[in-house]
Amino acid sequence: MRALWTIARIIVALLALGTTAVTALFVTGPSGTSVDPNGALIDAVALVILIAVAWSLWRDRGSLF
Repeated sequence: MRALWTIARIIVALLALGTTAVTALFVTGPSGTSVDPNGALIDAVALVILIAVAWSLWRDRGSLF
């Protein structure tokens, strides 16, 4: 059961990393480059999820599998 929980957390971490890689944070327009608020919000949520998963894995590092 611990192995499934560890695998699920790793999958969530990979999805969060993928989301930050795919989401556009900066947009270029006629007035120059600016920060996209929607992209910044999505990246912030993905970062919070990534930190939570990393903390959870660190907390259980002695018995991951």
